[in-house]
Amino acid sequence: MKVNRNQTNTVGNTPAPAPAKTPEKPASTQAPAAQGWNATGGAKPKGEVTAPTAQHGNPVNDAVATLTKAMKGMGTDESAVLKTLENQPPAFVASLAKAYEAQTGQSLRKALNSELSGGDLRRALATLDASLVKPGGGPTSGIAEKVNVLRNQGTISESELVNTYKATTNNKIELLIQGDTAFPKVFEAIDGAKDHIHMSYYIFNDDKLGNQMVDKLIAAKERGVDVKVMMDGVGSQLMNPMSGSNKLLKKLQDAGIETRSNHVVDVTRDSQIMNHPDHRKIVVVDGKTGFTGGMNVGEHYLNEYHDVMVKAEGDVVKQMQSEWMNAWMHLGGKIEGDDATVKARYFPEYKPGEAPGNQKITTVQHIPGENRAIMQTYLDRINTATKSIHIENPYCTNPDIQNALIAAAKRGVDVHVILPGESDHGFSHMAARQKYPEMLKAGVKIYEYPGFNHDKVMVTDGKFTTTGSSNLDDVALYHVYEMNVNVEDEKFAKDTLDRLFTPDIAKSKPMKVEDISKMQIITGKFWNLFSHFI
Repeated sequence: MKVNRNQTNTVGNTPAPAPAKTPEKPASTQAPAAQGWNATGGAKPKGEVTAPTAQHGNPVNDAVATLTKAMKGMGTDESAVLKTLENQPPAFVASLAKAYEAQTGQSLRKALNSELSGGDLRRALATLDASLVKPGGGPTSGIAEKVNVLRNQGTISESELVNTYKATTNNKIELLIQGDTAFPKVFEAIDGAKDHIHMSYYIFNDDKLGNQMVDKLIAAKERGVDVKVMMDGVGSQLMNPMSGSNKLLKKLQDAGIETRSNHVVDVTRDSQIMNHPDHRKIVVVDGKTGFTGGMNVGEHYLNEYHDVMVKAEGDVVKQMQSEWMNAWMHLGGKIEGDDATVKARYFPEYKPGEAPGNQKITTVQHIPGENRAIMQTYLDRINTATKSIHIENPYCTNPDIQNALIAAAKRGVDVHVILPGESDHGFSHMAARQKYPEMLKAGVKIYEYPGFNHDKVMVTDGKFTTTGSSNLDDVALYHVYEMNVNVEDEKFAKDTLDRLFTPDIAKSKPMKVEDISKMQIITGKFWNLFSHFI
């Protein structure tokens, strides 16, 4: 089943990009079969799969035989699998899935996860999920299934790797510099929540700030607010049973708060995972207030790390909500209510005159293997800048970004790049420094911040700003889930330049070609060979 990637999502009327794989179903909570996850039902017997013989005259059994023959480990015939599944009526695919499990002793979903990968896997699972969507608008109208199907469907081509959200214009956004300014704003929003709090963090540390956040969430739950929290397994080290983040998860769960965790390693090849780290930081309160940026939950983000967050109000929060909700459901979470209820509760509309502002904002994502809108945003804006470019980022090793900055400087654009003088990833720091001489000779002004600056911000021509969770290295731009907000507003751009870039440049060291030794260049080039891993 193929659909246009521009088809709109049934939640919030925004399109939704596809994750790389089926999501995880953590042991703490389980999504019902109605959501399409392992919906063939029952335990999954272990052992070898017995190939059924074709029973001519019975199309379903013939299709089972074809699939079993096509899925042979290293000899899998992906085209035969897709041909058998796609362009079939949903009822046929649903019957096929049941028959496949009955005849082989293995769920079709598990077989597809074991034998396919990448775009072929997404297409096959999208077709399987589509067969499980229930029409109608009753109390359980299948909102979760529909969102996930729309997110998965379609063949992804390079021409479709573009921003999937339209800009919204009734927004208000505020730049929050340093954690000691940002987290009180988050706590204020949590304390004022009336209906729901949706939260996702890459790192959620078991320290004073982390426990303060947990206590705030528990207090909100106790006064009747619906609270849902996601953590990433890599960032929060959830594979380690002694991890403090696991203690915080248990504390949340013991208080009745729903949680989900994204584990990158799928040992059984049958769980529901996103298959890549989720580096996004998202907080949505009552569908009207949203926070995102570079800050994780940890005390060192208060003052030790130099970082920023943004607080947004308006329709752009619907886009944050949609991305959070898609990740939640792909990790086995559940969203209650029919379409009308979900839209009213999680995607509220503003009446005339009630919009919080008039700033033009949209979210952009990086979805591994599919959507590279953040990378495209940077390249487009750098390549079209005519006056100035200001970038502050902890890791800037991607050659496409570096070369675009060099080209901009050569055509007369005033380019300023602030990088950390100290880094929590020394190899990445060395890989970035090896490019300094070429960039400096081209006219790029590079500064090293006195300490570790973790903020990810770009302003071009004093009019456009992008900021969020994405670094400018190959790991962020190719391998993990990221979110930025694009703000086309001169007032916000000026505020960012005045309050962030001007003081940071003043306190940073301007770099010169002679500051980088030949040995540093050689060492940096060596580590740059591993740019997709550091």
